[in-house]
Amino acid sequence: MENLDELDVLNELIQKTKQRQDAQMSLNKWEDNSRINRRLKDLKVIFEFNGNYQSSNHPFNVTPTGLQQIIDRQKIKSYFDLGCGDGTITAGIGTYLGLTKENIFGGDVFEGQNNVITFVKLNENQSIINLPSNHVDLITSFVTFHHIAQLEKTLTELVRILRTGGYLILREHDCKNEYSLSAKYLNFVHAIMMIARVGEFADSPNNYNSKNQHVLDDYENTTDNWTQQKSRIIEYIKSIHYRTCDEWQQQLKNFGFHLCATLYYGGDGSSNPQKLFYAVYQLDKK
Repeated sequence: MENLDELDVLNELIQKTKQRQDAQMSLNKWEDNSRINRRLKDLKVIFEFNGNYQSSNHPFNVTPTGLQQIIDRQKIKSYFDLGCGDGTITAGIGTYLGLTKENIFGGDVFEGQNNVITFVKLNENQSIINLPSNHVDLITSFVTFHHIAQLEKTLTELVRILRTGGYLILREHDCKNEYSLSAKYLNFVHAIMMIARVGEFADSPNNYNSKNQHVLDDYENTTDNWTQQKSRIIEYIKSIHYRTCDEWQQQLKNFGFHLCATLYYGGDGSSNPQKLFYAVYQLDKK
């Protein structure tokens, strides 16, 4: 994002997006419902996977080939979702797994309200998770890792709360952090999401302390304030740290995880411009 011409293009794109905010509430509602349904459908592939699954049954290319199972669902008695937002997706996953509120935990830097899950307040850099050690059998993190500034500290906490043999489901971008076309495209996507307040940047009455919300606060119809807002968005984008699929794997291997399976979008012939994938890991040792 250091090239001046690209910043000009980003500024123009953000300005155009802001002009469409009269449709913001309906867009948020549609996007949230669609996102929840897609996530649950994706995860059912992981939890219900068996050797009879054919590529036409789901949108993924699954590696390695010949898998008979990805996750043993019977071992999951408690679950934690890192970066849970309002907890809606977390609740859906927990309910699908047959868990009760006492064993469905959602963590974020703000404390939300959802009567199906137990919220766990995280500190600003997500390096302190207020759960006992060896407490959960499954952790999920959906496009959250690339936003975490001190990832090693967060991974240390995740290993602490996860039981040996427990699972981590990661959804992330397979993208080099260098000055690449994919990284630039993802930065534009993040900017649009910030202004439209969708996905991880969806407005919530309870998230005034979240790092994402700081980017979105205090919109005014004045040129000076909008200039400041654009500057804050650009600074936030600069803090994002992408990694390739192999780099994520190596990072987690260093913390005692082994890779069970990787699910790449595009198995049904659809495109995947955001380079998103799922990876399922199991904790071998601490």
